[in-house]
Amino acid sequence: MYCILAYELHVGLRSSSNHSTRTRLVMSTGSSSASPPDGGESSTTATPNWEWSTEKSMNTLTCCRKCGPQTALQLQTVNDDREKLALQTELEATKAELERTKAKLESLNKAAKQAQSSKCYGNLYSQARVEALEKLDVLPQLADATELKSKILFSVVVLAFRSTQAMLNQKKEQVKRLLFYPTPSGSAHVELEASICSYLRRTVDTFDLTQCIEEVSSQLWATLYDYPCLKTCAGLHQYICDAVRLAWALTPSFVLEYEQRSFKRDLHVRYHSSDLESNQVRTYLWPALLEGQGGPCVHKAVKTFIV
Repeated sequence: MYCILAYELHVGLRSSSNHSTRTRLVMSTGSSSASPPDGGESSTTATPNWEWSTEKSMNTLTCCRKCGPQTALQLQTVNDDREKLALQTELEATKAELERTKAKLESLNKAAKQAQSSKCYGNLYSQARVEALEKLDVLPQLADATELKSKILFSVVVLAFRSTQAMLNQKKEQVKRLLFYPTPSGSAHVELEASICSYLRRTVDTFDLTQCIEEVSSQLWATLYDYPCLKTCAGLHQYICDAVRLAWALTPSFVLEYEQRSFKRDLHVRYHSSDLESNQVRTYLWPALLEGQGGPCVHKAVKTFIV
């Protein structure tokens, strides 16, 4: 009987322990026999003995059923936060590098544009102007009018810049009236105006400038009405077209300067026949090209000086 009780208690304690990893206390009998001796009941009362069991379970949890998954989730969250922080730091570094690269590219593009603009403007003076002057020399009415021919070619450049500037402002106002009225202020509208200018610059080779060419020509014919032969001079007409096209490409970033009446080395060069000792301007043969009003000079003006 005691053996059966000990067995049941032993089994019950083992099953109720939920297979814990901790040692368990179990009860067994003090008798070494599984049953009492034959012939009667045992005279000695069996007393239970307590034993420590060190058997381990295969289904062990750290603390309880919730602690294990929560601990793993916390570790995963910490790892995710560290990874996000590392990615964010790398992203900020990449953005900073892109900004530096963008600024460097803009600086290089600006320098290249300035050099190209100066070259084109110089070619208009050294090549297109010379060719137009040769065509004007053929006209009998202008055979002895050397100074007048120089003034005509100078005036064409000035009128071309004025006309293209007016055309640019007109196109901007037309787009603004089409999209919004009255004109509001804000970054979006500043970006819109910049986009308009960018589009017009990119289409400089194909944009229809007939209106500007006709405007420059009509002003020239009206001023020099005593010289109708100018209207039939193909070389002069080509020079007007070249000047208008170049002025359209340079507007509004660049402006002309031809008002300065005293010699400045950073703005002017002397014509080869000018008096080297005089600083008093006689006339302009070619205007200076500045990068914006009051900006640096990218092509110097050519002047003659009073002897």
